Amino acid sequence: SYNGPSLLLCYSPCIDWGVDMKDMMQVQKLAVDSGYWPLYRYDPRRAEQGGIPFQLDSKRIKADLADYLKSENRYAALARTDSERATRLQGAFKDYTVGRMEHMQRQAMDESELLDHLKEKIGESTGEKMLILYASETGITASLSKHLEREMRRRDIRVKVSTYDDFDIADLPKQSVVINLAATCGQGEFPANSKMFWDQISDESLASDYLKGVKYATFAMGDTGYVFFNEVGKLIDSRFKELGGTEVLPIGMGDDQAEDKWETAYNEWEPELWNELGTAPPPKELLPAAFHVNKLDASANVSLPPFITPHDAVGPGVLVPLESCRPLTPGGRDLRQYEFNIEGTGLTYDAGDALAIFSTNGEDRVAQFLDWYGVSPDTKLQLLDVGRSGLKVPEHVTAHQLFTQHLDIFGRPKRNFYEMLSLLAEKPEERERLEFLISKEGKSDMRALVKDTVTHADVMKMFPSARVPIEYLLDYVPSIKPRLYSIGSASEMYPNHIHLGIVEEDWKNSHGEMRRGQSTWFLRNQTPGMKWGHTMQLKNDAEAPFANVENPPLMPVRVNPAVVHLPEDPKTPLVMVGLGTGFVPFRSFIQQRVVLKSRGIETGDMVLYFGARFKATEFLYGDEIEAYEADGTITHLRCAFSRDQAEKVYAQHLIDREPELLYDYMMNRGASFYLCGPAGNMPAQMKESVINAIAKVGKMEHSEAVKLVTQWQIEGRYNVEVWG
Repeated sequence: SYNGPSLLLCYSPCIDWGVDMKDMMQVQKLAVDSGYWPLYRYDPRRAEQGGIPFQLDSKRIKADLADYLKSENRYAALARTDSERATRLQGAFKDYTVGRMEHMQRQAMDESELLDHLKEKIGESTGEKMLILYASETGITASLSKHLEREMRRRDIRVKVSTYDDFDIADLPKQSVVINLAATCGQGEFPANSKMFWDQISDESLASDYLKGVKYATFAMGDTGYVFFNEVGKLIDSRFKELGGTEVLPIGMGDDQAEDKWETAYNEWEPELWNELGTAPPPKELLPAAFHVNKLDASANVSLPPFITPHDAVGPGVLVPLESCRPLTPGGRDLRQYEFNIEGTGLTYDAGDALAIFSTNGEDRVAQFLDWYGVSPDTKLQLLDVGRSGLKVPEHVTAHQLFTQHLDIFGRPKRNFYEMLSLLAEKPEERERLEFLISKEGKSDMRALVKDTVTHADVMKMFPSARVPIEYLLDYVPSIKPRLYSIGSASEMYPNHIHLGIVEEDWKNSHGEMRRGQSTWFLRNQTPGMKWGHTMQLKNDAEAPFANVENPPLMPVRVNPAVVHLPEDPKTPLVMVGLGTGFVPFRSFIQQRVVLKSRGIETGDMVLYFGARFKATEFLYGDEIEAYEADGTITHLRCAFSRDQAEKVYAQHLIDREPELLYDYMMNRGASFYLCGPAGNMPAQMKESVINAIAKVGKMEHSEAVKLVTQWQIEGRYNVEVWG
C-alpha cells in the first residue's frame, strides 16, 4: 500500500544445505529465534504521524545461534574440517548478531522506553513502571492485556505489555510491578507463547530472593471442567512467590463455567487491583485512539487488499477449499459434515486435533448496520497504527472489509465497551444509564443484557447519542475470533482431507428475535464460488448442501494441536463417551485404528457410549457406528437417546446400569477414558457415575475411588473435552 518502492527481504532454507522439506518451518523459526534472521518492518509513514517507523517483531534472541548453524551443512562442514576456525568465526558472528539485536531493540523504542533503557545502562532508577505479561492461545487473554494496558494509561501509569516468551527473564528482577494474565489450555498445558518462559523461571538454580522487591498480581483464566483448573496461572503465581516476589492481592480465578465466564471473577478482581496499588481513579475521558482513521475520496488511488487476512494470537489462517457440505441426519437440528481439501496447503493433522475456522460477518447485515452508522460500505479508509497497537490490519481497506472481515461488531460487548460509550454519550439520561450498568448496583441489569446476547451494534443503537468514531471501534471491538471444531477424520485414512461434524447454534432472545452462532451460520451459508467476506446472514433458511463442485468456496483455517491425546500404544483399550457432536473426535480415533489394523498392527478394544436426544434425527454417523460394531471395530456399543422414551436416559445412566463393563475396561484392561460433549453439570455427573462404578464393582470406599479417578486424570487416562 506504500506509494513508492517497497523492499521485502525473505528467508527460506535450501534442500542443498541438508534441510529436509518437512523441517523447513522449524528451521525458519530457529533462524528467527536465534537472531540469525530478525523480523522487522520499517514504514516512513508512521514517522509522519508521530509514531516509530521501525517495528521489531522478533523482540529478542530466544535460542542459541550454534543450534541453528549446526542445522545446515554449509556451516557444519566448516566445523568438521577446521573446528578452531569455525569456533572463532561463529563466535564472532554470534557477537555481531547480539549487537544487531540490541541496535534494533533501541530503534524500536519510543522516547520514554529509550530513556529507561539508557538509565538502566548507567545504573539509574527508571521510576515506577508496570509490566503486563500474558499467556494466550486463542487471543482472549491477549485482548484482556490490551484492556488492562488502556486502563493503566488512563490512570497515567507507565506500562509495558509482552507475551511471556517475548520477555527476557533476566530483566524480571528489575521490574517494580508485574501483572500476570495466564490462560490454561486443556489439561494444565501452557499456551505456546509462554512455554519457554516457564522453562526458564522453573530453573532450580534461581535464588529464593531472585524477585525480591518485585510486586506481582495474577489473574488466571481456565475452566473448572478440567482437573487442572487454572494450572498455568497457579504455577506462575506460586513461582513468583517462591522467588521472593511480593503478592499484591490473591490470585484471580476466571472460570468459563461461571455465569459471565471469566469476566465474573475479573470484574471483582480488577477494582481490587487498583485499590491495592493505590491508584487514583481515571479521569472521565478517553485516551487518544491507537489508530488515526482517514476517510479517503472515492477517487483516491490506493491499493486495496482482496480481503483482510484474519489473525489470532497463534497466527494467520491458511486458505483452503470447502469441498463438500452435506447433512448428517434427517430433520431435527441442522447437523452437517464439512469436508476441507488440504492438499498442497502445508496443513497436516493428527487424531484429536481441532480445526480453527475464521468466519466473517454477513455483508447484508453489515450493510444494514453501516446505513444506520452513516458510512457507505464503499468508503475507502486509511488506518494508521500510531499507537503501535500491533493490530494486524492493512493500511487501506473499505468500510465493508473492516466491518465484515475484521471487527466483531455483532459479538458480545465487554464491560469496557459500555464504559467507553458512557464517556461519549451526549444525552445525560443515556450517560447515566450506561454508568449504572457498569456499576455494582447495575450488575443484574448488565447480566440480563448478556443473557439476551446483545451485540456491540445493538448497544450502540440503544445509546445513539454516543457516536463512536471508527478509531475507537478499532480499540474497543475485538477482531472476529476463530472457532475451534474437533476434527472427525484420521489423517491415516484421509491424508488430504479434514472432516468436521457441526450442529448449527440458534436461539431466540427475550424479544423473540432469532439469534444464530457466528461461525455455524457462516458455514451453513457457504455456496460454490463464494468469495471470502461475501456471506449473507439476513435470511431464515440456510444454503443448500453441495459436494464435488468445481469452484468450492475458500476460507482461512488452521490446525490447532490436540489437547487430548490418544495413548502411544495402539493396543490400549479405549472407553469413549460421545454426546451429540461430541462423537466427532472419536470418529478420528476409530478411523486411525481401522487403518492400523489393516496394516497388521494390533489394536485394543473400544467401547463407545453415544448420547443424543432422538435416534431418528440426531444419531450422527449412525450407519458408520453400527457398521463398526458389526465388524467388531467397536467392541461394545451403548446408546442413550434421552427423549425416545418417557423416562429420560443419559449416557451416565448406562454406566450406572452396567458398571461391570466400565470396571473391566478401566481396572482390568488399563483402558483410557474419553468424554466429549457439552459443559455444565454433565462432566461432574459422568465422573460421579464412573466413581460409583469403580467403587461398587471393586468394593472400595467412595473416597478411594475418587482419588483413583483423579489420579487417572493426572496421568492422562481420564480425559474430558467440553464446550460451553
